[in-house]
Amino acid sequence: MITRINVPVEFRSQGYGTALMEKVTEDADLEEVTLALEICPYGELDYDQLQSWYERFGFEEVDGNFFKRLPQ
Repeated sequence: MITRINVPVEFRSQGYGTALMEKVTEDADLEEVTLALEICPYGELDYDQLQSWYERFGFEEVDGNFFKRLPQ
């Protein structure tokens, strides 16, 4: 279960969050682990922006704002 990914404002838009998610999803695939998360917007990003970002990494909506990603 991913509870939160937070990149400090001064480091956003530099690929740190993407690099982290790529590593997390790569490790989950190697270990055949299903990842889950609940989108809870805070700060500058709204729900649609967060949903789009997580979907880039293979997360799919399961129920409301709950998403999961099966090993690939």
